[in-house]
Amino acid sequence: MSSQIAVIWTMRGRRRFRDRQNWIEQESCSHEIALAWGARILDATRHLSDFPDSGRVVPEINRVNIREVIVDGEYRVIYKVSRASCDILSVRRVRERITSLRSL
Repeated sequence: MSSQIAVIWTMRGRRRFRDRQNWIEQESCSHEIALAWGARILDATRHLSDFPDSGRVVPEINRVNIREVIVDGEYRVIYKVSRASCDILSVRRVRERITSLRSL
């Protein structure tokens, strides 16, 4: 039996999620589309409590504990793995360049 770790959304992660969801709602003119997008993002993070290393290492950062899951082929959910938790750091478009952890 494997032990689970906590999945924690950081303040920055929550802000990036809300900002992106609001942008999707404005661009699509649909609250339902934005909610469905948000549900897919949240669904993609649910398994992290059991499988925190399942995402790939973020290529620009190249640190084994900074990982990402790709959602809809267009969005990156970037997170940091530690012994006790999986901290969601940011939600970004795949095309957005990351230059450092601070730029998340």
